[in-house]
Amino acid sequence: MAASHFDEMSHRFRCQNVKCRNLFSVVLRRLLEVDKIVCPECGQTMDIRDSKKRGAIRKDFDTAERLDIEAARMK
Repeated sequence: MAASHFDEMSHRFRCQNVKCRNLFSVVLRRLLEVDKIVCPECGQTMDIRDSKKRGAIRKDFDTAERLDIEAARMK
């Protein structure tokens, strides 16, 4: 059985700390379960609740869900 797109897709972040600005990705499945993420480079915490509700992360969630539905129909 194929994995869910929530396990295959990730969202890219740029650390908000002006001294760091590290680029990193987090798998969508993990983002479903948390309201904050931490930069792996400097430890800066970022609140992602708004993005999960109506921003770029929400769009990624919607895309993953749509792709999962399409994959299930093709079985």
